[in-house]
Amino acid sequence: MRKRVVSTASLLVLFVCMAFFLIFIHPSAASANIVPTPIYAAEDTTMIYEGINAGMIYEDGHLGYLDVGYQGTFGGPLEVQVLLKFSLPPTPNGYEVETANLYIPVTGGNFQATTNFSLKVSTSTDHSWAQDSNLMSPPVPTSGSTQSRLLANNVPLLKPTLAPFNFTSYISAESAKADPRATFILSGMTAQEADQAGIAYSDHFIQMTENHVHDGSLGPYLIITYSEIVNIEITGVVDGGLYNTNVTPQFNVGTATLNGSQLTSGTQVSAEGSYTLTVTEGSQSKTIQFRIDKTPPTGTVIVNQGNQYTNNTAVSVSITPFVGVNDITHIQYSVNGNPFTQMPYVPSFMLAIGAANGDKILSFKLVDGAGNESPEYQRVITLDSVPPTGSVVINNGNAYTTNRDVTLNLSLDSGVTDVVGVQFSTNNSVWTSVEAFSSTKSYTLPTGDGNKTVYVRLIDRAGNITVIQDSIILDTTAPTGTVVVNDGRAYTNNSNVYVDITPAAGVTDIVNIRYTHNGLPPTTLAYTNSFTINVGNTDGEKAITIELIDGAGNVSPVYNATVTLDKVAPTGSITINGGAAYTASLQVTLGLTLGAGVDDVELIQLSNDNVTWSTEETYNASMSYTLPAGDGSKSVYVRLIDRAGNVGSAQDSITLDTTAPVVSGVEEGESYDSSQTITFNEGTATLNGSAFVSGTSVDADGSYVLIVTDSAGNSITITFTINKIAPTKYTVTYDGNGATGGQEPVDIQTYGNGDTVTVSDNSGNLVRTGFTFDGWNTKADGSGINYVLNNKFNINASDITLYALWKVSSYTVSFESNGGNVVATQNISYNATATEPTAPTKQGYTFSGWFKEAALINQWNFTKDAITANITLYAKWIKNNSSENNGGGTIQTPPQDLIVFFETNGGKLLVHLSVAYDTRLAELPVPAKEGYTFGGWYHDLALTKQWELTKDRVTKDTTLYAKWVENPAPVPTPEEPQSELPVVTFDDISGHWAKEMIEELASQGMITGYPDGSFHPNESIKRQHMALLLMRAFEFEPVREAVSFSDVTPSHPNYEAIMSMQQAGIVDGSNGNFNPNHLLTRAEMAKILTLALKIEPGGTVAFQDVPTTHWSYDYIAALTELKIVLGDNGKFKPDEPVTRAQFVAMMYRALNVL
Repeated sequence: MRKRVVSTASLLVLFVCMAFFLIFIHPSAASANIVPTPIYAAEDTTMIYEGINAGMIYEDGHLGYLDVGYQGTFGGPLEVQVLLKFSLPPTPNGYEVETANLYIPVTGGNFQATTNFSLKVSTSTDHSWAQDSNLMSPPVPTSGSTQSRLLANNVPLLKPTLAPFNFTSYISAESAKADPRATFILSGMTAQEADQAGIAYSDHFIQMTENHVHDGSLGPYLIITYSEIVNIEITGVVDGGLYNTNVTPQFNVGTATLNGSQLTSGTQVSAEGSYTLTVTEGSQSKTIQFRIDKTPPTGTVIVNQGNQYTNNTAVSVSITPFVGVNDITHIQYSVNGNPFTQMPYVPSFMLAIGAANGDKILSFKLVDGAGNESPEYQRVITLDSVPPTGSVVINNGNAYTTNRDVTLNLSLDSGVTDVVGVQFSTNNSVWTSVEAFSSTKSYTLPTGDGNKTVYVRLIDRAGNITVIQDSIILDTTAPTGTVVVNDGRAYTNNSNVYVDITPAAGVTDIVNIRYTHNGLPPTTLAYTNSFTINVGNTDGEKAITIELIDGAGNVSPVYNATVTLDKVAPTGSITINGGAAYTASLQVTLGLTLGAGVDDVELIQLSNDNVTWSTEETYNASMSYTLPAGDGSKSVYVRLIDRAGNVGSAQDSITLDTTAPVVSGVEEGESYDSSQTITFNEGTATLNGSAFVSGTSVDADGSYVLIVTDSAGNSITITFTINKIAPTKYTVTYDGNGATGGQEPVDIQTYGNGDTVTVSDNSGNLVRTGFTFDGWNTKADGSGINYVLNNKFNINASDITLYALWKVSSYTVSFESNGGNVVATQNISYNATATEPTAPTKQGYTFSGWFKEAALINQWNFTKDAITANITLYAKWIKNNSSENNGGGTIQTPPQDLIVFFETNGGKLLVHLSVAYDTRLAELPVPAKEGYTFGGWYHDLALTKQWELTKDRVTKDTTLYAKWVENPAPVPTPEEPQSELPVVTFDDISGHWAKEMIEELASQGMITGYPDGSFHPNESIKRQHMALLLMRAFEFEPVREAVSFSDVTPSHPNYEAIMSMQQAGIVDGSNGNFNPNHLLTRAEMAKILTLALKIEPGGTVAFQDVPTTHWSYDYIAALTELKIVLGDNGKFKPDEPVTRAQFVAMMYRALNVL
């Protein structure tokens, strides 16, 4: 802010003005011997509000001068305000503040002729601020306290004292406080008003002198005058008094008027009416009002709503004043001659009359505000709290009725004579209207069969109520049900036939059953849901009829059934395996044959011990059966069951022999160097096809086949060799064949010629840089025979060496064209060189080569640089110069790397950033400043234009300016609006279903797009990028030691993200690999999100393509229940790759659910 000097002439004029002021103004104060003197500001300072929206507020004090208004010549809009703080003197005893005025001597300034200047002065009750203390939160103006003064355009030249600003009420209130002080806020034009007036880059302000100059006697000051307090005393009446007698007002000083007429102290006032008494002494006066009322109040008193009888120990009292009576204040009442009790007047209330039954004499008086009492009102109420008693009988007490119309007989108990009304109900809840009592009543029961209860209310004249009741069963429907005879079967072998009865739904009143068979007389018995009918002992058909009878006598339709009695058991026989004596198998065939004339066998049961039987199954003449385990004699029993349930039986036996003969002396596959004696425990044998006798010795060298067979057909075959010359042994050795790590497997076994060797796995974890282990080969160059784990081969009279077979690794070279056309990826073998692709093109730019990193520092050499891992190369572009040369081409001007500087405006310093020309910054650092919240980076010092990550590009050396928002102070001041995060969007998501979720996570910095402003929402996401995005969203806590992946070296760009997830127990990889370039599947994403969010796996999945046996079932179920994953048309598609949009959707839902 510029310094301005106050002239000596201006100071002289100010002193002269003050002298005249002290001599000629406030004669009343002078006459009271209290001479008003100027009170100068104890503290003053200047506050700067910088920017159109006053985004930055700070103090600019101790300048020697005070500016108020607008200044736009410093490169940015400045609103300038002044704070004044005065220490107020104590008010003299016996006096009060009469006037308090603020005077503002103007010492200079600068006005624009095109617009007016309005000076605004406000007060504040916040005096806690201190000058020259780097004030950032100025006091808040008191609402409605602002006084405005429109100033002439020549004020900065004339330099007058602006006076007076009258703040008498404010100074009076502040002077009464323990630490009396006053704060004023002086303000002028705002930045918005200056902009609208067209003077945004001009000055429009006035200037005053600061209290640091000339002992503070040239700046703004207060003049306070006081007046003496006179004590006027009035006796005989009080303000608001109400009297029912004559009154005599008296006063100690001055003159008085009563209702506008002169009144002498001590004059009696007797007439009824309202009065205003005013006593005046000098400039002070005192007024009181009172009223005289000598007329008693009157009204109407109604007790118990006018009824004489009540059953309540408290009755209602209603009082209505007569017309014109509006001053009743109290009610007096008495019960049965007791002393009167007084209570405040209410229009209605409940009065307790005691618990004893009988007459109650109630007396009342009305009292008004003046104490006048009305005549006594008297009422008599009779209390009766004993309810009446009696009984009701339906249809003379019958238990059933078949008609809804019934007769009720009502009887009152002895001595009951005061029943005046009755009500009827069928549910003891909804009642008919009250009707006169009668001893008989025709009544209609509700529709529907069943128990019906009728309730009757007996009501006496006092309102006491007794409920009586009686019940009857309404039954108009014949009973029905389900009748099952002989379990529904047509045949039986039992003379007693079972009958089961199930009443139809809602049928509960069956009391009897009537039945007969074959035309015999019917039999009636009490109802039961199960009973038997004896049909005699003679086989043949039995015709049975049954009827159901309810309590009302209704008879059901006739139920008919025919059952045939058959008591003759069936006959037959069984054979096992066609009658064979032996079997070597547990599985046998049973042959069943029925006896002559037997044709009604329907079921059979089988047993091997005649105790435990199989479940019943359909009869078949031939069937398979499994004998119990264990060699020996086996019997099979069969039950033949006919349609009447009669059971016949049969059995057969066979010997089970499943054990092959036992051979001693030789073993399968063995070679012997001496003669062998061979024995066996049973059966017959052949040796190399010739009969062989147990106990015979085999002496000759050679290969032999021994076959021994027992009588059940069990046999054993043993091949062996006799070679009396000792065999040669051979070894198997494993060779790493160029391995750079790990250990070769060791086979310590020796093998004979023809022995079988089982190939080992890579148990020592052999590795070779740039290669993948692919098994073993009998030649070092891989031209021999390939073997893998558990392959077998036979020794062929020589030692064997197996060489590790290595498959050269292939890596992906990706090309990020940075806004140019798409360049295809290449798959290159380890340590080979990539093929330089055709140079990409980009409108307005010239391609300048491929670089190893996004910062474009090290250029790739396609003839020398070898591929040892997956890599992305980045295109560098040089913006074309727009001027043309004579040849018609363009002149290329390769710009140097540009510098982005960060001006933190008091925050923590940040290092500058070096970027290529025309770069769009993907992200910016966030500085810190104590007591403030970072509000974003801006192009200009005035903080008017914010840097936009999605649009702005670096085309020159640039300085960005930090905006700060002061954190709220502990005092209750209005909070500054918080800056919202800028919405980040992308060029290719318009109309996309995940647009809002993509923008939300991008605005929070969790995800980013591509350099050309696109997001590629439908592109599949790789496993390494998943790790990076999750690390941005969460902080993972290590729960285990780090275990490196063979395909993720420390130099990998996402090494830190991948290892943080490994240590957090979220990913394990496969066979030591993480597969960073593999596409992430939806099932893998479900598992990773479940573990990352620490969600308990489990639940139910309804997706058609996720069976319970799927490895990711529990993870998908957990996320489905939380609605983090949704699926598509009933399918989850667990093995399909996750797109970038799907990944964002899962992340967004997860962050909003948990």
